[in-house]
Amino acid sequence: MVATSFHVPLRRAYHVKHLPFLAENPTGQSTVHGPPYLNFIATSAARELKMPTTRLQKAKAAEAKESAPTGGFEPFGRLPADIRQETWKAASSLPTSTPGVCFFTDTYKEPRQEPRLIVHEPRNRNVLGTNTEAHDVALLSDGPTRPYDPERDIVYVTNEAFENFTSSQCGCNGPKWVSQIRHLAIGLSSALRGLSLPIAMARLSSLGTLSVVYPSSSGRFDFQTVVEPSAERCTPLRRLTDEEMAGLTIKADYEYDTWAGAFPVRWTANAAEHLAMVEGEMNRSCHPSSAGDLWPSSLWDDKANRLGIRYEARCFEPLPAREKFHL
Repeated sequence: MVATSFHVPLRRAYHVKHLPFLAENPTGQSTVHGPPYLNFIATSAARELKMPTTRLQKAKAAEAKESAPTGGFEPFGRLPADIRQETWKAASSLPTSTPGVCFFTDTYKEPRQEPRLIVHEPRNRNVLGTNTEAHDVALLSDGPTRPYDPERDIVYVTNEAFENFTSSQCGCNGPKWVSQIRHLAIGLSSALRGLSLPIAMARLSSLGTLSVVYPSSSGRFDFQTVVEPSAERCTPLRRLTDEEMAGLTIKADYEYDTWAGAFPVRWTANAAEHLAMVEGEMNRSCHPSSAGDLWPSSLWDDKANRLGIRYEARCFEPLPAREKFHL
């Protein structure tokens, strides 16, 4: 009986030793942490791992304090590690009703070929911000994916795929999925990119929101700065607040070549002013007097004399850093 009690937890400890936290839970004084047989397990495991018992006890006591949810079920930290990890894994993804981001990254496709459109479920930031154990389990586990839902999900077009999206996917012979897009997001470098996006509006007949994604919520950036999305495809796109938009600076300093020579272009604007510039360019290019029969948009509102869409400023919200939880 003693051998059985000893070997089962120890094998579990070796099974998850690749994780940056200990596998079994606190074993200090039985009057505080649990039944006496756990003390035997801790002593035997310490001898097997060549670790002093007192050091193991201190590490496991720290783990118990670390793994327990803040202000919640305190005995949770005394559960076996594999049960705790499965609990964090199950809670790491938000409900399927949560809006997500569908990344369009295809640089070349046949005009009539529809890309594979999937959404990685956003990570539950409450779990990521709980403690080190929850943070590590959430990031190590593969989050669920689901099909793209045009009614609630955002299509983010990367800088490299922008030309393919506007010319091929949104072309006359392009697939029908683009006509169902409700929420579209483009990076800062694609926001003022000539007539590519205004021409594509002829196919984006269901569009309701156009978001410009900035590199960060603060700082100073050139208007051609490429926004690199996080490798974690579950990273959400967060709307910038009015204060953040006022403090974010976008600048331009280049020479525009014309038939009459180089024309210097220099301007500085905050994010709110830059977003207004994007809206102004879209309205001018999509106005019936400019678009005519070449790229007419069904979204044009004659009464308001503008495109009937909303404009938003967003940025990728970084995941909480693990270092903040170190004891």
